Amino acid sequence: MYKYVDGQLSVVDIDEVVEINPEKTTISISRFKVFNIDGLKRCYTLAATKILNNAALRCKTIDDELRFNRDFLWMTINVINYYLEWDRYSEA
Repeated sequence: MYKYVDGQLSVVDIDEVVEINPEKTTISISRFKVFNIDGLKRCYTLAATKILNNAALRCKTIDDELRFNRDFLWMTINVINYYLEWDRYSEA
């Protein structure tokens, strides 16, 4: 934690923060939650790209296992996003 006094930032000792009454200060508290699904999205993109490349190059039917994996990843991403929209991080 830092404090800004006379145009300078300085490190604040935790004892100073605990002792002070926040109602008489300009202390502000910010919180945010982070839930990273970038790896999951990357896996989905790779699976979808494989399907597109295989179908376009070979004009063949799509491998059932690859299709299942792609669909499962997409479904998982959507379920996680749904839970996150409702702030249900433990379920996500």
